[in-house]
Amino acid sequence: MVNKRYEIRWDTTALMQFKEIYVYIRKDSFQNALKLKQKVLESVRKLKADPRRNNPDKFRMDGNEAFRSFEVYNIRVTYFIDDDQGLINIIRVRSVRQEPLSY
Repeated sequence: MVNKRYEIRWDTTALMQFKEIYVYIRKDSFQNALKLKQKVLESVRKLKADPRRNNPDKFRMDGNEAFRSFEVYNIRVTYFIDDDQGLINIIRVRSVRQEPLSY
């Protein structure tokens, strides 16, 4: 069996959200911001080999299991797995301290 490798694509909104969180944390601690950035990017890279390693997104109202999420240092990253095109779309990056959004 051949393992399929997926391509990662970041939604523009998700990139902006990630940048805002990084800049906010960097105001207090450059080291913590850098640590967060590295850990999130490392976790996203690991998705290429196994995108279903994380649980389905519990805030997804229709229960679609193609939407998955994971948390790193109180940051929640939500992504969509498109098996037909071999893509993983990063669609949302939020602090877990924010009010959860169902979608």
